[in-house]
Amino acid sequence: MNQRTFERLKPYFVRSARPKDRVTCCCRYHVEARSLFSKTMEFRKKYTIPNILDFEQNLYPVYEHLTDIAVATLYDKDQVNNSYSKACLDRECSKCGLSLLKFTDEELNVSDDASNVSWERELLDKFAGHQFRAQWKNAQLKCLKENLLPNHCIIIHDYSENYGCKEKFELQQTYFQRTEVSIHVSVIYRHAILEVDGVESLPDIPCSITEHFFVISPDEKHDQFFTQKVQTLVKEYLDSIRYDVKVIHEFTDGCPVQYKSRNWNVNRHLFQTRI
Repeated sequence: MNQRTFERLKPYFVRSARPKDRVTCCCRYHVEARSLFSKTMEFRKKYTIPNILDFEQNLYPVYEHLTDIAVATLYDKDQVNNSYSKACLDRECSKCGLSLLKFTDEELNVSDDASNVSWERELLDKFAGHQFRAQWKNAQLKCLKENLLPNHCIIIHDYSENYGCKEKFELQQTYFQRTEVSIHVSVIYRHAILEVDGVESLPDIPCSITEHFFVISPDEKHDQFFTQKVQTLVKEYLDSIRYDVKVIHEFTDGCPVQYKSRNWNVNRHLFQTRI
């Protein structure tokens, strides 16, 4: 199935991604932290700032973005690598931590009718590491895409939610059947091939091609065997277009069962997958 057919047959409730959606993390950690951050700053702006003296307002700033308050809990960046050290992100540095943030007594109230500032503090304890590791990985991906070497390619793997097709008649029967399929999406970045793409990527004039590889299967278990099969299919596709790939840079999500488990690595070794 090509990409245009896949997009045309998608359900009505699936919306196309906007440019801002592609740079937004939708993990549970970010969603919870973003919601609490909004309520915390709203509480500070409404109740804290009007009740403190002018010279104290610098101690209790109203942060505009979630990243700003995460940066406030970290020490200075490494000027050479332009990044924070691992010790700072893991809260092992004595100069970093939540002690750098100042909260009023009203914000630290733990009664039932109090705001969620205390919960926000708990999330911020590990949020900085989560946030800046995600930014670092994104920077590595951009760097690889801009400097993709010959015979190299980049593949981003991710599962979509299981999809099911239901008729508007016989709803009861459809409910008990629960027929669904798994959709696995792989985004491939590679150099252009003259016979396939109509343009050739040259060392002096590189030309990158972006492709979307969809795998639709009745197997609803998103385990290491499914991912092993997907990688095999992707490699077979690259061989079919005669793309002589030597190194594949793979980016996946944080699920340890799929691409990062020891079982997956054992399977790759035993079956001698050419990846």
